[in-house]
Amino acid sequence: MRIEQIETFVADRFFFLRLTTDDDAQGVGEGTFWSFPRAAGSVVNSYSDMLLGHDPMRIECI
Repeated sequence: MRIEQIETFVADRFFFLRLTTDDDAQGVGEGTFWSFPRAAGSVVNSYSDMLLGHDPMRIECI
């Protein structure tokens, strides 16, 4: 199982993340930020690029 796609959605001061694996399993996460929304979005997107291709079950390595 490998991370194949990461989608992010921003709504007001919250962001949501949907992770999809190569066997079509999905996970959803959420977070919040109180300032600098553009910076928070950039951080989430940069981590997304680093996580593609990794095993989502090995959280200690992520």
